[in-house]
Amino acid sequence: MRVGDTAVLEPAINFYRRLYKLDWMQPVTRDTPDGSYDYYVLTEQDTPLIEKLGLTVLFVDAGCALRLPCPEGAFRRRDGIPP
Repeated sequence: MRVGDTAVLEPAINFYRRLYKLDWMQPVTRDTPDGSYDYYVLTEQDTPLIEKLGLTVLFVDAGCALRLPCPEGAFRRRDGIPP
């Protein structure tokens, strides 16, 4: 799985990737998140990018305003109800 992120988040995401041995996830880079990824970890400032790419926001953390979007239709809930 490939994750696109805001560059400032790269160290933290990779830290937890290594800590929890999330080997199914490719290492996150400091490349621009303006690309084709399976999921994204973005900030409030990335809202225009979320809209440009037509991403579906799955979760917003109220404390730090992080957004976890994915491409439209990429996420399917277990109960079959779209997000």
